[in-house]
Amino acid sequence: MLTLLIDWNRTLYDPEKKSLYQDTIPFLQKARGICTVCIISAGEIPDAYEQKEKVRPYTKNFIVKNKTKKLFSEIVKNTPKNSIIVIGDSIAQEIKIANELGFISIRILRGKYKDEIPATKNEIPRYTIRSLNEILNILPLSF
Repeated sequence: MLTLLIDWNRTLYDPEKKSLYQDTIPFLQKARGICTVCIISAGEIPDAYEQKEKVRPYTKNFIVKNKTKKLFSEIVKNTPKNSIIVIGDSIAQEIKIANELGFISIRILRGKYKDEIPATKNEIPRYTIRSLNEILNILPLSF
């Protein structure tokens, strides 16, 4: 079974509009039962509480102070590296960590980080998408 580590801000939730992206709930509904979905959020966002409640039935949630390699490793301990997929918008906070740990990295081009350019080999994602719906075409899942 696959384990998805998904960033909250600008991956599932648009902090500028204070709402979930349109593809969030449909994607989580399809992933439910087929893979373990873990949402990682750097800090609690009070205005997003209602939105987080909408995704809670589909996920395990981790509110953290900082995203680190140690944290990612602890969340997925005892899970084979080739079955861990990290999905996020930030090169430094998600993609680089995923690559350094040997996980599959998927960068979603949304929000303020969408125009960032990888500076090193470890910052280049395995896949780049614009919508969560695109994951269905690239993952070995049978939704």
